[in-house]
Amino acid sequence: MYQRGTRYKVAVLLVVVIVIEVVYLRKRTTFHLSDFISRKERIRVTTPLSVQNRTALLSNLNTALSTVEEYSSQVDCKGIINGDNDLKTKAESWIFNADSRKSWMDKVTDSNNKQVNRSSVMYSLDTFRCEAIKNHFVFADRPLSAEEFEFPLAYGMLVYKEPTQIYLMLSALYQPQNQFCIAVDDGADVEFKEKMDLLDECFPNIHVKYVKKVTWCGFSVIQAVYGCVKTLSSLKNNWKYYQYLSGVDLPLKTNLEMVRIFKKMNGSFNAEVTEYQRHRLKNKTEPPPVKLWKSSLSATFSRESADFMVHDEKVREVYEFLRNTDCADESFWTTIAGNPKEILMPGGFDAEQWFAKIRKEKLQRRKARNLTLNQDEAMGRYYISRMQTWSYGGAQCHGKFISSSCAYGVGDVPALLKAQELVAHKLYFDIQPAAYFCTYETVRKRALNGEDRDFTAEEYSKLPGPRLLAGDSINDVQIH
Repeated sequence: MYQRGTRYKVAVLLVVVIVIEVVYLRKRTTFHLSDFISRKERIRVTTPLSVQNRTALLSNLNTALSTVEEYSSQVDCKGIINGDNDLKTKAESWIFNADSRKSWMDKVTDSNNKQVNRSSVMYSLDTFRCEAIKNHFVFADRPLSAEEFEFPLAYGMLVYKEPTQIYLMLSALYQPQNQFCIAVDDGADVEFKEKMDLLDECFPNIHVKYVKKVTWCGFSVIQAVYGCVKTLSSLKNNWKYYQYLSGVDLPLKTNLEMVRIFKKMNGSFNAEVTEYQRHRLKNKTEPPPVKLWKSSLSATFSRESADFMVHDEKVREVYEFLRNTDCADESFWTTIAGNPKEILMPGGFDAEQWFAKIRKEKLQRRKARNLTLNQDEAMGRYYISRMQTWSYGGAQCHGKFISSSCAYGVGDVPALLKAQELVAHKLYFDIQPAAYFCTYETVRKRALNGEDRDFTAEEYSKLPGPRLLAGDSINDVQIH
């Protein structure tokens, strides 16, 4: 009887030990949110990517693009860039519809796909699926150079649809020393959210946060975007420059080119400067805390600017004042960066002076060229955060104007690749998707082939922002 009891106790003890061991193993390989955030803060990258690995990434990129349905047979990017009209016309007819996009992405993101569903008792998060995503979208697992490693960048974005496009955009910008905050509209569909959750789970430097349903021109837009700035500012990672991206943007520069451009910008805050329209105040009667200015939501600024704005009381007053105004997201950046007497924004500027200078230069140019006001509404050369073409004054768009803004087409690709701006806004998979893929492929291969190593970014030091910070007089600087 005693022996049977002893054997029973030993058996129970063995079961307990096995259970504890399994739980321990699961804990070692399971991504719990608290552990995951901690791991994200602890990650350190020390080894630049070797030439061999760079070559491997290039091979992976070619393989990935070859699996995009009919892309390789229908689209000749080099011919398009060189101006071949026949190849341009052929590429314009290529489609990448919703079914094709879903099929291409589900190869690596769908947990029901037998090719990637290899989870075991040790893996509650499908580690194999993460590796498949990294390979399929060609995410670099180490910095491409020591220079890039030493100058990490940060990106904030607000998204709600087209996960394939977002994965591709991220892969073009991604290096492990960079930081990404993705604000996901809670109104997005479940499948989209699952795809965004995968990014958070698979990449320690991609931080996904959910925000309440976003409405166009509502306060919820700046609330989400500014929330990401706060998240990025709180990180221990010593990133140097921030840039905002929308889900339909695409980088026109490689990461190395971005790094060198931001170095030349010397801490300057880059935002559009236009006059604020009073009707946006709606029924507000109280005066604003500072003079209001209008700008694009897309802006770039330094870590010092980000850290300053999230702690400054006057910035908080501006932010709160913009509640219940129209398009608060277009009223924030230049307002907090362009009022130097009230807000001592690092890298900031005097928007009043800039706006007066812009109007003067535009008037002089219109007289010299005999242009009307609408014909001279091109974006000023001072603003490089985003390339965007508006329909005013007969501007050319080879794709399609949507909400007065060009969704770029195949015929726009040569101009996009020559632009001084950092990103293009906007490109849609439903409108000549070859424009997106050719731009994406060209920029990525420029990095992986090392073609960007000779890029000096010297022209960017001549922008008004860095020149004025260096002590030049505004009278000696051409802004527009």
